[in-house]
Amino acid sequence: MLAAQVGLKTPANAVADADRPELLRSMPGKVLEVREPVFEMRSVLAALATQLHDCLVRIDGTEGLAFTSRAGRIDEVVLREGDQACAIRPSRVVLAAGAGNAGLRSRLGLSADHMQRRPLHMCMVKGDLPEFHGHCVDGSRTRVTITSTSRGDTSEEVIWQLGGQLAENGVNQSPDELIRTARTELSAVLPALDQAGLAWSTYRVDRAERAHRGRRPDDVAILEDGDGHTLTCWPTKMALAPRLADIVLSRVPVSDARTPSATLAAALADFDRPELADYPWETATTWTAPSDAPA
Repeated sequence: MLAAQVGLKTPANAVADADRPELLRSMPGKVLEVREPVFEMRSVLAALATQLHDCLVRIDGTEGLAFTSRAGRIDEVVLREGDQACAIRPSRVVLAAGAGNAGLRSRLGLSADHMQRRPLHMCMVKGDLPEFHGHCVDGSRTRVTITSTSRGDTSEEVIWQLGGQLAENGVNQSPDELIRTARTELSAVLPALDQAGLAWSTYRVDRAERAHRGRRPDDVAILEDGDGHTLTCWPTKMALAPRLADIVLSRVPVSDARTPSATLAAALADFDRPELADYPWETATTWTAPSDAPA
């Protein structure tokens, strides 16, 4: 039931009380273990960037990108950066820019109404915390989702990100209000957690998906325009990105799915390559360390 509620394919196995980790010993309700992989996203993106280095370029999305198109079919793409310019005549174009897909579609004369944004207000907490990944499912809702950095990933402190219903409801809260709510929620679902010495911060982010009446789509989404020559894609969530890639490749003829030619790689050689972005907890400038006990 837990796996179904949080959209997992792996069965959830009950953990005996005696086998619970210390953090969960006094937690109310059942504890279930789900053998799902947890990915460190910077390493995933670094692997992709290394593999695609010859054709991955950094440009300004507004000034450095020009299209020539007809009815959604792109005849030419011109990339510009400083004095560098490269014209590409693609046989297929895949738009996979997340929230940026709406702007790209508008520039191509296509409707941007097929995309929806569902905002989140995420809470972060750092300090002497154990590495932990889990969902607290309360009835039919995921009350709190916890994901953590590895100790030593960015500092000697482990940082938890708190999502789930907490982050959805937090959209209408100020940072201070969300932090107070998060402390109360953690106290309720993880009563063994000592919150003394912990520091808190928040950030806002939008989930970008194909429009689905304001609710999360059940699967990946692909729109085809220009007789199938322009594909607009949303993976819905990161776990479904490999599935999205498989479907896209199945719709692209083998002759079009070849690696970039040496000529194209040479034309792009002098363009700058993008750097991996910082995590939100690396750029957060304000951390709150409340001294009072949570409500």
